[in-house]
Amino acid sequence: MGIHTGHDAGACLFANNTLLAFCKEERLSRIKNDGGFFELESVDEVLRIAGLSRQQVDAVAFTRMKFPVSCFRIDAVPLKDVRRKLLGQQRDRSLASLMLRRRNLDAGVFLDFSRLRKHMGLRTDAALPPEFTAFATTPDQVLSLPAEEIGANRDDWIEEWNAIVLG
Repeated sequence: MGIHTGHDAGACLFANNTLLAFCKEERLSRIKNDGGFFELESVDEVLRIAGLSRQQVDAVAFTRMKFPVSCFRIDAVPLKDVRRKLLGQQRDRSLASLMLRRRNLDAGVFLDFSRLRKHMGLRTDAALPPEFTAFATTPDQVLSLPAEEIGANRDDWIEEWNAIVLG
C-alpha cells in the first residue's frame, strides 16, 4: 500500500507489481486537493475496492508526511507535543520537518513503528519490502535546491528517473 497525506492526498494498493486500486481523497470528500492529515478515507476505499482488510497488508510506503503525535517517540518531539500526547489529543506532526531540523534522515529515530502499525490497524509484521530498505541511504549532508532550479529541471529529472526505475 502507498499513502500520501499531503495536499492532494490519496492511497494505492499493489499486489505483485500490479495496481489493484487507487483513490484520491478529494473523490471521497468532494474537496479539491483535500489532504494534509493522516486519517484518510482513501486508505479504506482502496482496501474495499480490492476486497482486503488492513490485516492483509504486507507493506506500507509513505511519502514525506505528517503522522499522529501518538506514533512518535516521546524524546523525538517538542515539549508541546509531549503534552498533547500525554493528554491523548489528536495532532499530526511533520516527520520531514523533524528529520531536516535534526539533520537525521532515519525515520526510526523519530517514529515508534509498532505504535504506528497499531494506530493503522496493521499486522505487527507489516513493513517496507526489503527492496526499499536494501537501497536506502542516509546522506551525510541534506541537499537543498532553489525553487527555480527545481522548476527548470523537474521534467528532465522525472524522465531520467522513469528511465532508470521503469527501464
